[in-house]
Amino acid sequence: MPLVHLHFPTLLDGSSSCELPPRNVEFDVIFDPSETTLEEVATLFTSKVSRNTGASRTPWKVRHFVSSSSLFPPSPTLSPHIIRSPYIPPSPLPRLWKPDSMVSSILLPLLLNLPSPISIILDLGSGAGRDVCYLSESLLSSNPSVTVVGIDKHKGSARRSLPLWSKRGVSNNSSHELLDLKKLPLFDAYMASLPHPINCCYAVRYMNLPLFSHLSSNLPIGCVFALSHFVVDLDGTFNYDHPSISDVLKLGEMEGMFKCVEEGGDWKILRNDRVKDSDVGRTLINFVVRREVGKNMKEGKRKRDDQGGDHN
Repeated sequence: MPLVHLHFPTLLDGSSSCELPPRNVEFDVIFDPSETTLEEVATLFTSKVSRNTGASRTPWKVRHFVSSSSLFPPSPTLSPHIIRSPYIPPSPLPRLWKPDSMVSSILLPLLLNLPSPISIILDLGSGAGRDVCYLSESLLSSNPSVTVVGIDKHKGSARRSLPLWSKRGVSNNSSHELLDLKKLPLFDAYMASLPHPINCCYAVRYMNLPLFSHLSSNLPIGCVFALSHFVVDLDGTFNYDHPSISDVLKLGEMEGMFKCVEEGGDWKILRNDRVKDSDVGRTLINFVVRREVGKNMKEGKRKRDDQGGDHN
């Protein structure tokens, strides 16, 4: 696991919380005794009650708390006039967290190989903004003009996302839109306000079937749609406490919505994989499609077919 420096006060106020690993991952904490105490650090990471909301929570799996003074004691033999070379941060910065596996292993390689330059990517239900951050970092070097937008209706999403993007140097290429995605007219108005057509929109653990159906008819030709979400098992069951069955995809639901060209639809299915999550083995679908045909193209084909039929 990489070494990541997080300023302790930013952990207390929550602005660096997105940099922490998942709560099921073991890690070590090195703290600066001039900045805080062992008791304060241990309380932050091991408490089962949130200091901000008072709600119960799962503590992090910290293996050791280590004082930096024990690792890097001051040395009187070092000259105070040592000239240090400028620090150049790695790109991207090391991270304790991981992006969603569909985003990193399927969506990113696809975006890097699109024939046309990428301008706008939308993350639907972006939450803490980690996947937005990951894509911005990964695409920035090859495409400095790309913009990845996180859309979420919760104000807490922006409060968590914006400090993360700023700290990792992608604020100019990442933005947050406070928007209720269940209100389709507002979403359409936002889409109309964008300076360029979008190249991709994706959703991770977010299900909004009316929105997805709307997108299947209205995304531009060449646009990629990607979804990673829970789906019922092949026998139609989902025997887990979370999420509820009403928030789980049915068999064939996305394929029926984004019909492929071979079946008279507009879309080419690029990936349609069933995988298991790393928590409790729930089934997920990684569904990735690209729009190949538009309404005007299909209407033109029908007219040509009709005209051809008249000549026979």
